[in-house]
Amino acid sequence: MKKSLLIAFAAFILAFAFYGQMSFGQTSSMPKLFAEGIIETSADEYNPSFTPDGKTVYFTRRVDRKGNETIMVSELKIGKWSLPATASFSGKFYDKEPMVAPDGKRIFFASTRPNGRDEKSNFDIWMVEKTKNGWSEARNLAANVNSSGYDNYPSVAKDGTLYFASVRQDGRKDNDLYRSRLVNGEYQKAENMGDIINSSMTNADPFIAPDQSYLIFCSVREGGAGEGDLYVSFNELGAWTVPQSLGKNINTAEFEYTPLVSPDGKTFYFSRGWGEIFQIDFSALNFSVLKQTAKEKADVAKTAFDVYVGEYEIKPNLIFNVSLENERLFGAANGNKSELKMIGENQFTDNKVDVKITFIKDADGKVAKLVLVENGIETAAKKIK
Repeated sequence: MKKSLLIAFAAFILAFAFYGQMSFGQTSSMPKLFAEGIIETSADEYNPSFTPDGKTVYFTRRVDRKGNETIMVSELKIGKWSLPATASFSGKFYDKEPMVAPDGKRIFFASTRPNGRDEKSNFDIWMVEKTKNGWSEARNLAANVNSSGYDNYPSVAKDGTLYFASVRQDGRKDNDLYRSRLVNGEYQKAENMGDIINSSMTNADPFIAPDQSYLIFCSVREGGAGEGDLYVSFNELGAWTVPQSLGKNINTAEFEYTPLVSPDGKTFYFSRGWGEIFQIDFSALNFSVLKQTAKEKADVAKTAFDVYVGEYEIKPNLIFNVSLENERLFGAANGNKSELKMIGENQFTDNKVDVKITFIKDADGKVAKLVLVENGIETAAKKIK
């Protein structure tokens, strides 16, 4: 009798352990709501972020769409998520978008709390550190990261490099993605991620892989499925590939945002609409296929666009440089660089200014010069290199 009870008890414990793993690592190939009724409720919830062991989750909740956003915390106990409570460092100001560092020792988040710099605080990026008594007081990441604009959605790599979104003067007056490297414990001046990552419209909510091998983010761009879609770009020897859509299982006519991969790499989380958190098995994203597609597109573009790459002399000491980055063509002169969009055979337009560029080939089919047309005025530039 005792033996039977012990076996039954062991089976009970194993079942709970299995259920707990299922709660953290969803095995469905289609998106499902995360912890419905506990974390996912009638309020708006988005951007979950987990401690390294997967047993604690931080996320943003907004009960009233005109009220504060608050960072909440829930713990996985005996296979079930606990009723969420306000995180110790949140609740007084507008706080949102927590991101637990890969080592679990820091949490980065966006907040409107007074920063001691701006007369009226907008969202800045803040950080708390783990102590023996819980989380420390929040620390502003200062001017190398934050601006007088809207700084939001931090994500951090294993080496401390910070990726985030920002609306600032050196951007496009809409969200662009930025990166700040951690050197000797100090964050360096943030750098714009550039035209490969940032479209001419909204780019937001970056999730960086701990080893920085890929970047998933929300973007509004040509060919999208809806109001905002999720894309992935792969880091190939330090160069980012052209972003690939995560596909119709993820992207819909609604707004998809706040992507995250669980610390064990098995589950992908994202938000949709006004604030619903979904989870799906990471393998369902078919990253190997997306990566191969990115490579193939880059190879095709390289073959097609290589003929245009080179230096063109507009006049002495003024060179127009044409370069190929992944599968996109760029033109640069006088320190200004922008993407060239193909509009016809050997014809392109500048993505930033109203200029039409036509590449002229010689009898051997090699590009010999280009002709720029701006405001009806033609300028020829000979290819010199």
